[in-house]
Amino acid sequence: MKTIGRVVMAGLVTLAFVTALGGCGSRERGSQENAKTGDGAAKDTGDRPSLAAGGSQAQSDAAGPEAVKLTDGDEGEAVTLKVGQTLEIRLESNPTTGFGWEVLEIDPAVVEQEGETVYEASKTDGHTVGSGGWETFTFKAVEAGTVELKLVYRRSWEVDVAPEKTFTVTVTVEE
Repeated sequence: MKTIGRVVMAGLVTLAFVTALGGCGSRERGSQENAKTGDGAAKDTGDRPSLAAGGSQAQSDAAGPEAVKLTDGDEGEAVTLKVGQTLEIRLESNPTTGFGWEVLEIDPAVVEQEGETVYEASKTDGHTVGSGGWETFTFKAVEAGTVELKLVYRRSWEVDVAPEKTFTVTVTVEE
């Protein structure tokens, strides 16, 4: 009878541990988040974050302007933010290769990075060694002005080697 009790207890502890881990990790606000299209209709963005670039306005709510979200495909774009608004840049990455994204050029008087970069593994079976994912950078508009924000994808120890990729966006901050 003691053995059955230990097995049941071990199972409950394991279940509690797995349940607790289920809420961990970095995720966007929901993979079924809706984004406004240019005609005002809502569309399902799936796992891709909503974009508000190239002069389009981000939707506002009571808490303030919504974050502007960019991905790899927005390389070279220009965005406009209001002071206090955030910019999220989500770029494909595979740190198992030694590569990672880092900020190369920024004017912290206009736009500053908030917190650390967040890595999210791709949604595979969870056991794929060496699979990639995304790095997300969050920036906050601090003061009116225009800045070129440049990120590079490289191995941090290879200082005299050209980056594998670059991501540049021109950010204009308005009052």
